[in-house]
Amino acid sequence: MRIGFYINPIARLREHHPSGLPDPALAAALAESAGVQLILAGWTPNGGILNERDILLTRELVRGDLFIVTAAREDAVNAILKFHPDGVVLLDPDWDGVHQGNALFFDSDSESVSQICSLFKSAAIPVAVLIEANGQSVKTAARIGASGVVIDCSLYASARTEKDAEESIDRIAATTMAANKFGLVASVARGLTSANVTPVARNPYVEEIFFGQTIGARAMLVGLDTAIREVISTSKHSRVNS
Repeated sequence: MRIGFYINPIARLREHHPSGLPDPALAAALAESAGVQLILAGWTPNGGILNERDILLTRELVRGDLFIVTAAREDAVNAILKFHPDGVVLLDPDWDGVHQGNALFFDSDSESVSQICSLFKSAAIPVAVLIEANGQSVKTAARIGASGVVIDCSLYASARTEKDAEESIDRIAATTMAANKFGLVASVARGLTSANVTPVARNPYVEEIFFGQTIGARAMLVGLDTAIREVISTSKHSRVNS
């Protein structure tokens, strides 16, 4: 199981500081030294929180895998290829690079996403798609040529009752099982923290867990290194003791 860190929340903090700090590329390097195995950077050529300099510097500093999170738009492919990412995660085509992007809705996007997957595949770059927790989306992701799915855990993270949380965990589990059946990498993201990640990390089909805003918020109190080590420790401990 790999732990990934999404650096855009760090870049959002930079927007409010005249010095241009904190630097998301430096945060990516520090995260890697703290044990993160995968860096995710949300970028679109039409603008956003991260700029080209951030991506290029992150690519230079990070020794492990760098995934670009981007809108599912064919006109962004060539711009992304120049960064030589190790993978791509596709959000809905209307994502602006600033606000939280939505999961893909394949009823309207499947044909264009299939073409995008083909373009990245020809460059030997695997593509994952952000989906809600349901088996049909996994089936469609496999059909269009995706290599993985990133399951949105927002409903689980925001559940107000134990019953709602359990139902969300069951849906996530069923979705990861479907991903395994179709040979797709199953990743989970959004809303996961040290306090709620245990039931997700125990899932044997979860291959990657991505953290973002929760690390940025926690780092304000304990520092980035400690914040990252906390989520890694909890995730790994949950898997070992499952």
